[in-house]
Amino acid sequence: MLRRIVFPAVVMLILAVASPSQEPEEVMTQVRIKYKEVTDFRADFTQIYCDAAAGTCTKFEGRMDVKRPNLLKLEVKKPEAQNIVCDGQTLWVHLVKDKQVVKMDLDRSNNYLVWLSPLTRLLSAKVKNGCPTNGEYQIWLDIPELADIFKEVKILVSRQNYLLVGLDITDVNGNTAEYHFSGIKLNPKFKADHFTFILPKGVNLITSE
Repeated sequence: MLRRIVFPAVVMLILAVASPSQEPEEVMTQVRIKYKEVTDFRADFTQIYCDAAAGTCTKFEGRMDVKRPNLLKLEVKKPEAQNIVCDGQTLWVHLVKDKQVVKMDLDRSNNYLVWLSPLTRLLSAKVKNGCPTNGEYQIWLDIPELADIFKEVKILVSRQNYLLVGLDITDVNGNTAEYHFSGIKLNPKFKADHFTFILPKGVNLITSE
C-alpha cells in the first residue's frame, strides 16, 4: 500500500518539474528564486556570432566569470586567445596574438554580455513569451532600456533545475549571437580583484575614443 501511494507522488513531482505546460512567468519566477542568492557565476561557453552585413558566422569558446552587479571576465580560447575584462567602469580587450589591448568606456562597448550585465539585467527583465523545447524552456525578454540596441533577447532555461543554460540575441542591425553555457558553478566566491585588469608587458595600448 505504501509503495502505491509514494510512487505516483514521485512521478507527479518529476512531471511538475519538467512540465512543458508551465507558463513563461512561472518559469521565470523559478529562475529568479534559483538565482536570488547568487552573486557569482562561472561557466564554460560557446558563442556563435553571425555578422548580418558580411554574411559570416564565427564560433568562440572559452570561460565566463560574472560578479553582480556588473563585473565580467571572458577568457576566449578559440579561435584566437582573448582576455576581456569589465571592471564596472572600463572594458579591457586583450588580443593576445596581436599583443594589443583595447581600452574603452562601457557605453562604447559592442559586447552583448557587457550591455546585459549577465544575471542582473536578464533576471530583472520583463517576460514577453516562452515555450518548452528539447529539455529547455525558451523565454523571450523585454528590456526597454536596451531597445535601441537589441531587437530580441531570449534566454534558455533548464527544465530540470532552472539554470540559465543559453542566451540568444539579435541586435537592431540583424547581427545574432547564440551562447550556450555548461559546467555552471554558482557562487564560486570571486574576490573583487579577480576583475581587475593588469596591463601585460610589451603590449600596445589602444584607447577607444
